[in-house]
Amino acid sequence: MVFIAFPVALVLFAVSLICLIKSLLRKQVSLSDFFLGALFSITVYSLIFVDYYYFTDVAYALGAGFVFPFYMVVIPAILALVLRDKSQINVLLRSNVYFFAAVLSGIVLPLLNRYTFSLPEYLGIPVYH
Repeated sequence: MVFIAFPVALVLFAVSLICLIKSLLRKQVSLSDFFLGALFSITVYSLIFVDYYYFTDVAYALGAGFVFPFYMVVIPAILALVLRDKSQINVLLRSNVYFFAAVLSGIVLPLLNRYTFSLPEYLGIPVYH
């Protein structure tokens, strides 16, 4: 499953980056979009961390490789694509927020490998192979 999630996350990261750049060039992005996108990413990461720290006794070897890209890149990118052409009534429903969350996560996840993909080992959780 990881081998499917990672390429999908990579493609959706690229799509999100392109859409975000287009929105930036058209001046359709506000500072609040960046703030809320970062807040969304931090919140999702915190929920995953809490789940591993408090509720996981044994982790699967490739589990983090599926969980992080799926929840932090794939879901925000799909939300952004769905909301892209909808009316922008509420600031939390703006597609740029989720595009930025997907792009930020796509950049940060590989850079902080020890705290993302290697999180079970970092927390000392036994890994099931």
